[in-house]
Amino acid sequence: MQEWIIKLGPVERTNHSEKKDFAERGALAQVKESVGEIMEKAKSLIPLLEKGFTAPSGYGAPEVKEDPPEYEVMSYELPDGSWFSIVNSGTFGYKLECKRV
Repeated sequence: MQEWIIKLGPVERTNHSEKKDFAERGALAQVKESVGEIMEKAKSLIPLLEKGFTAPSGYGAPEVKEDPPEYEVMSYELPDGSWFSIVNSGTFGYKLECKRV
């Protein structure tokens, strides 16, 4: 059993470059940096949000699990031959997971 305690995202960033690979890597790096910063700040809320959580009968104590995003990359070639990339992080955050005992 899993329940979201902090659900975030999506985060979207763009980048423009003469080469497709550079445009995609630049946008992806920006998204990963932003997601990392957000997750680090959100981590401090976990003790407050998990207070009072009780596992259903037949389940063990809850554990906090990080749920990382899946990234979606879209690139477009512009009329001048350069590239424009958009990267979307999807949903990410922290879940409480209880396993059957």
